[in-house]
Amino acid sequence: MAKEKQNSVGLKKNLIYLTYEKRKQFIEKDNEQISLKRQAELLDISRSGLYYQPRTNQRDIDLMNLIDEIYTELPFYGSRRIRKELNYTPTLSVELS
Repeated sequence: MAKEKQNSVGLKKNLIYLTYEKRKQFIEKDNEQISLKRQAELLDISRSGLYYQPRTNQRDIDLMNLIDEIYTELPFYGSRRIRKELNYTPTLSVELS
């Protein structure tokens, strides 16, 4: 039993080397023996993170691609100049805030 406990402690310590996404892959939602709460606790993941599904907005993706294009072409531009460049594009304008 002491050896079993030692191994489980060792395994939990090794979790710090895994990324959040890799730890999240260990979750077994269909496991009836270990609840989701306990699995999340063992893997050091918040329970809300188990149910989170990111939303993607096509406009945001287009905006990020445009910013990437501008930055690749003109890497010395700062955020203010990139915003001005975005306002010159006919398909998209960025609110000045």
